Amino acid sequence: MSVLKINRFETCDYALVSQEGKLSIIGIFDRIFVQNLPAQHSSMCFVVVAEGAPKSDYKIIFVIKNPSGKKLNEIPMNIKTNDAGYFNVIANLNNLPITEQGILTIECYGGDTKLGTKELIISKAPQFQGSRTKN
Repeated sequence: MSVLKINRFETCDYALVSQEGKLSIIGIFDRIFVQNLPAQHSSMCFVVVAEGAPKSDYKIIFVIKNPSGKKLNEIPMNIKTNDAGYFNVIANLNNLPITEQGILTIECYGGDTKLGTKELIISKAPQFQGSRTKN
């Protein structure tokens, strides 16, 4: 069995695969803004487009770490590639605890091999400066 290769790794608001096998990624982002800490990000998806041996089974694991490197969550998944060796992986993550600013990482592993990393910047939302007018 050949090693999986990640061709695309995104974080987004929502993702789906149609009946025809088309991947739709909605609301791609690389930053999470919070008003105060601690906070909670209600819902997000991460999407991986992977390539391996045709019609093969793989086990992948997503590991989510806070900016200090502490593991927040681990999501194992079993996948099977299609006739061409590709597979779209969509993982949903709800109620992500955010306790600090910095770089949150989502790492994707195939066995002991790190296949890829997605980084999200966690920062406080900028304060509104200026005046508001009524319409």
